[in-house]
Amino acid sequence: MIGSGGPGMVYKVVLGDRAGEIVAVKKIWNSRKLDSKLEKEFEAEVRILGSIRHANIVKLICCISNVDSKLLVYEYMENESLDRMLVNAGEPETVSAVAGSFGYMAPECAYTRQVNEKIDVYSFGVVLLELTTGREAHDGGDDGSLAEWAWRQLQVGERLINAIDEEIRDPADMQEIEKVFKLGVICTGETSGRPTMKEVLQVLLRIDQTVVFANQFGKEYDVAPLLQTKRGSRPKRVSDSDQFDDDSFICPV
Repeated sequence: MIGSGGPGMVYKVVLGDRAGEIVAVKKIWNSRKLDSKLEKEFEAEVRILGSIRHANIVKLICCISNVDSKLLVYEYMENESLDRMLVNAGEPETVSAVAGSFGYMAPECAYTRQVNEKIDVYSFGVVLLELTTGREAHDGGDDGSLAEWAWRQLQVGERLINAIDEEIRDPADMQEIEKVFKLGVICTGETSGRPTMKEVLQVLLRIDQTVVFANQFGKEYDVAPLLQTKRGSRPKRVSDSDQFDDDSFICPV
């Protein structure tokens, strides 16, 4: 064993049939009481890590999952620890690493170490979606993450009430709840289209007032999460003004 933590243990394994190749195998903790939740977390981690190719992140080679165990097989990093590899002795620069939980991390965290407000806005948007849907950040079903799932709900044009947590479906509050849901989708959209936290606060403070939504996608904000490149590029925000109108933000019905 070479490491352990909340999710499980990590072992160093020598593959005898592959010229002594060494890999790191992460065994996820298993509990019958957590099977359903554990399965979703495992699938989300595999989906995200399998798509990441970054010089500072070890490559996920494969995954093994059955009733009794869940294993993630990674490249093995010989010698030292990751922080020693990233920061040389006597190096004057401060090297930052983005740390966070899957589902809450903005997609761009997979290929950049730059930390900015837009990343925080994405995470806050996920929290808004959790509050309105009753789902967890990684609970997106076939869509992978909650942010992706929420975007799909708007894209397919189904009644938005079906996406809202049954526990809070009070007809008297539905209009406000749907506004918060849509704000969460906007916050988890393309980096360039995300509002600032100040703008988000303005909207939340005035959420009980009239909010105007466009009938077309992407008129002012592109609300598609940056999770899958197969969608292609998305239109940019067309507004030339940096001022966010807290009385009306644009989002599809």
